[in-house]
Amino acid sequence: MTGAESWIGRDFRSRSLPHTGEEMTLDDRLRTVLDVAADSDDAARAQYRQLVDLLGSGKAAADGSLVAAAFLRLASLARRIPARERAAIISDPALRLRSPPLVAQLCEGEAEVANAAIDSAELDEEGWTVLIGVLDEEQQGRIRSARMAGRARRSEDLPELLLEHTVRRGSPVDELTPSIAIPERTPAPLAGEGAVRNRASDVAEIVARIERFRLQRREDATRAVTGGAPRQSADAEAAQPEPAPLPIAAASEVDCLISPEGRIGSTSQLGPMLCGLILSANADATARLDEATATALRRQQSVRGGKVTIAASPIITGEWRLDAAPNFDPVGRFLGHHARLTRQIGKRTDQRGDLVRQALHELRTPINALQGFSEIIQQQLFGPVPHQYRALAANIAGETAALLAGLEEVDRLIRLRLGTRRLSDGQTAIGPLLSSVVEQVMPIVSARGATLHADLADPMVTVPVAEGDVERIVWRLLGVVAVSAGVNDRIVLSKHVEADRIVISIDLPRSLSTLDDEALYGAAANDDATEELAVGLLGRGFALRLLKAEARAAGGGLTRDDGRLVLSLPCEHCDAIGESEAVA
Repeated sequence: MTGAESWIGRDFRSRSLPHTGEEMTLDDRLRTVLDVAADSDDAARAQYRQLVDLLGSGKAAADGSLVAAAFLRLASLARRIPARERAAIISDPALRLRSPPLVAQLCEGEAEVANAAIDSAELDEEGWTVLIGVLDEEQQGRIRSARMAGRARRSEDLPELLLEHTVRRGSPVDELTPSIAIPERTPAPLAGEGAVRNRASDVAEIVARIERFRLQRREDATRAVTGGAPRQSADAEAAQPEPAPLPIAAASEVDCLISPEGRIGSTSQLGPMLCGLILSANADATARLDEATATALRRQQSVRGGKVTIAASPIITGEWRLDAAPNFDPVGRFLGHHARLTRQIGKRTDQRGDLVRQALHELRTPINALQGFSEIIQQQLFGPVPHQYRALAANIAGETAALLAGLEEVDRLIRLRLGTRRLSDGQTAIGPLLSSVVEQVMPIVSARGATLHADLADPMVTVPVAEGDVERIVWRLLGVVAVSAGVNDRIVLSKHVEADRIVISIDLPRSLSTLDDEALYGAAANDDATEELAVGLLGRGFALRLLKAEARAAGGGLTRDDGRLVLSLPCEHCDAIGESEAVA
């Protein structure tokens, strides 16, 4: 990627404004310069100078495509003009360098050109701050020096007559509270040679006071984030060992911009520590991403619940959650991501359940639409339909209904595991319900050449869960075993009461008893329609995982004991219930 391409899309570039006469003049000038072909070396140097002057003016252009074309032309001309000549052009005092994107692009070239661009730049505080955050350490030091020199130069350029006859006004700098005491000084004379002599020392002192105030403000912000720890003296700090990472008082959210290269740009908080960090999946990266998040950023996709591990300043070191959305300009160029970093305190919440539920919601919408239209065709609501098409529509309606049932079971499992769904309360007599379910699965077992021997004696206990939920639990248990039975399999179902719990155990058929737990609870495709009807669309393994989650939500559990599945549920004796109702 060229320098032009990397800087055109920066979010701190000049933004488009309403079409005023000044902006249209700048657009016209850019268009005029770009329309001229640089056929010779002299024409290339002239066009390079014109583009630097126009792009560096700091004015906003109404047409972003013109600015993009100008940056691309500038990069192309830079390859034709020697670095020494480009540095001489940029150093010309008549040129204006007030645009951070232009200065940043020039700094990506040769060191001679970069030094000339930094020395000639006339940026505001925000522009300097942005450049410090995106350039390398060597250039950052030169930028700081140029920043200080620029302030002094602007003060020295004031007309002497203005210094002599203008009454000095109070400055916001005088109201700042520095981190150390500043010795008082006698005010310099307001006119004559005294003002000229003290001018340089006054500027230097003001710059020093601003720098001390900046450091004090950073320390105050650090103490605010870390819970207000008091500042110690220099001697006490020197005597103490290396401090441990400072704790974060509360979870913080930081909104930021991520460039197309993965660099954190402007931030709402903790800017001095976060700005400039590059998000990468490399193991030695300061801000390390998990592979899925790095892939999504690289593909210009949205990120939900990404993991960022930062190893930098103690204030920001640790686990962060990243949520980001891609940002494009009106012509479709990728500008980076608008992102939010959320501090992870304690155990990180697993976001996969929320992501799966969102995906299920997005799947239900088209499936519901398919089902609705197929039912319209099958029922001939809008007019006569040939029977062949009605049959096809009926098949589609059946398939979509099965898909919706499968999605509903996935959603149920996620909610049960996250604890956001509870089974309904009630009083269900387990004896009659178990007998009813056994009677329903008997034909399935017999059709497969197996036999089922069940203890159907009523234990006279009730389960404190609604009848519909208990029936689903028992049906899944017997259904999984029934559809897996083979010829000559003998399956025994038994039950007994242990204190406040009823235990139902059933033999596993030979096809399941030889499987380990991973294979038993793992994904398995249905062999026929009967198996799908008994265990659901997603197969035997999913049905057992859902059964275990439902049993746990009911206050019981599902375990495997050698060649048997053991289901336990809480229960109450019927006589105890009758006594409590009589007392009531």
